[in-house]
Amino acid sequence: MDGFNSTMDSMQSVAGTAAVNAAIKRSLSQRSGAAAPAQRPSAQRSASASKSPAVVTGSTADLSFRRDPATTERVRAALIAAMAKQSRGVADDFARRSASAEYRQRFARVLPAQGLANDNLVDVAAYHVAVNWALVHQAPLPSGARLIALRNQLRGSLAQGSTLPELAPQRRQWVADDFLFRALNLSERIDAFARRPEPDTQAQFARAAREDIRRTLGIDLQNYRFTAQGLVQ
Repeated sequence: MDGFNSTMDSMQSVAGTAAVNAAIKRSLSQRSGAAAPAQRPSAQRSASASKSPAVVTGSTADLSFRRDPATTERVRAALIAAMAKQSRGVADDFARRSASAEYRQRFARVLPAQGLANDNLVDVAAYHVAVNWALVHQAPLPSGARLIALRNQLRGSLAQGSTLPELAPQRRQWVADDFLFRALNLSERIDAFARRPEPDTQAQFARAAREDIRRTLGIDLQNYRFTAQGLVQ
């Protein structure tokens, strides 16, 4: 894809990242060829319907964290160091761009602008998946309600039935910031292609994004459609 993302594999060994990837795969696989959650057995529907907003919010908050700028800087420094092992030019470019006020503002605001939280691992994971889906399909980045639908689709698998809620808040942020830095880099490419199409380069990015998600999540995003209910096959 490019030098930035070829160095990201070194970040995938961070505790929690593999668990997030497994939870995303579990969530999307549950929707593959299956009924939507609302069509599951009546007892489960009744239990879901009886939940108050406070209960749902609590489930989401299980993977929230209080954002610490120092942790973000440590993730950024780790990325720069990993990139430098592959390409000093790529590392220097990322260091320069990510230090700018414009980049920092985008880092803080891109998710809230879509109705997502940048201090919740579920929301950041949803944005990460959506960006890669857009690259794979050479399509505009899904926004607004569709992103929120994907967040809601992933929420149960990430917040329940896994070890993720046991992660310390700082570790949650580390994993989230790893995803967010990568997603921002890729979304910049999507924006650039929208302004100036480059069919050959776009096809290369699509193939690379598809392979990256196959390797990390074990799913083929080419087979998924983005709908009002999230990602479905």
